[in-house]
Amino acid sequence: MHKFSEVRRALIFYTNDNEISSELALLIDHRIAMETPAARHFEAAAKVGGLAVSEDDARYLATCSLCDIGLALRRNSSIRNIVQRLKALTSDDPPVIASAPDRASPRLEELAGLGDAKTWGLQIASDIKAWMAGEIQWADMDKGIVLAGPSGCGKTTFPKALANTCGISLITSSAAAWQAEGHLGDMLKAMRETFKEAAATRPVILFVDELDSLGDRQAHKSSNYHDYKRQVINGMLECLDPAGGREGIVVVGATNEPDAIDAALLRPGRFERVVEIQLPNARDRKAILKYHLPDLAIKDFEPFVIQSEEWTGAEIEKLARDARRVARRSGRGTVTDEDLLAAMPPLLAYSEQEGFRLAIHEIGHAVVGAVLRPEQLVSVKINRWRPKGPGWSQIGMTYFEDKPQLMASASYLTDSIAIFLSGMAAERIFFGEHSMASGGDVTSDLTSRLLKKALA
Repeated sequence: MHKFSEVRRALIFYTNDNEISSELALLIDHRIAMETPAARHFEAAAKVGGLAVSEDDARYLATCSLCDIGLALRRNSSIRNIVQRLKALTSDDPPVIASAPDRASPRLEELAGLGDAKTWGLQIASDIKAWMAGEIQWADMDKGIVLAGPSGCGKTTFPKALANTCGISLITSSAAAWQAEGHLGDMLKAMRETFKEAAATRPVILFVDELDSLGDRQAHKSSNYHDYKRQVINGMLECLDPAGGREGIVVVGATNEPDAIDAALLRPGRFERVVEIQLPNARDRKAILKYHLPDLAIKDFEPFVIQSEEWTGAEIEKLARDARRVARRSGRGTVTDEDLLAAMPPLLAYSEQEGFRLAIHEIGHAVVGAVLRPEQLVSVKINRWRPKGPGWSQIGMTYFEDKPQLMASASYLTDSIAIFLSGMAAERIFFGEHSMASGGDVTSDLTSRLLKKALA
């Protein structure tokens, strides 16, 4: 006790009177009963520390012990991360029982046809969980991505599925939604409010649709709207890369025109990269159909695979709705081959003459390809049906495993041209003339983008 006599002033914190000895109690001049921190105290502390906290999270923290909060705290953790850690430890919720996929709220691992975007998303989901557990720092994570591709390929479904897989919130907005608030100042304010909302909700997936609508500062510099676009882009850059960082916010953008996006938006720490979602291949199209028809009773997928070539996921989803409607009208609970065929646009069988000409055409490609590039020839395929509408890409194909050449030689290009035109040549040898299957469609031999590239 003699040490206390040498101290001029001292503050002693204790939980209850039992922690204080009778001798020490005699030395205490003033006792102050401190109240349990309320939600407003956590809001004030967050403000002082430059952190964001939602009202719900502040109220929840007020119900927790300071000791537990201290144990849940991690270096560079967001308040949202602390709250989720505390809730995970105290949750009395029953275990989740696996059930059929909820098509209205999918998870990323359930979806097909997203290609590299799905690979990136699953990695981000793993990183977010590691970050929330304090195993990695936010600096070690990707900060965003831009999804490019045609309408209906899954660009708007992706962020919802990613958020579900991560188990975190999703906030959505778009350039059009910000612009609808009014003039330039209103638009910039709406943009900042979206990012402010994301900061209060983090960890969060923030989805920005129609990203190309923001414009490009390098394009149309002589336009009367150039200064407007410049300020919009500058405002977006401030939101994506603020001085205090963007911890806990993964931003996903979507566009049909990636070339129209300002290059500065794609630099590290911002959106970072563009991933193009291609049209689903045959395997992915079947997987998408099975996802939307989980009780599928179909035996023959070939008519669907043929007819759905160049379809988007959205078109396959509509087909599944139509097939279920046909099945309901027939009093069936599951979709059969007949229901699916009835829901699809009609397919026609080849006549004997058409089938023979098609075989000659494809074997022409195969023979010349086998002579010029035997190691690249994979297979020849002729479909049993053809669509009723126009188009040749869905009737037959000769597949080559052709790797892009970094510095293509003249002989490589002339060989490519020969392989492209050999189907037409085979028809002329056998029939004296070639058919429209060699041209007239954007995917035919004469109009192929690969042939145009070889001739350029």
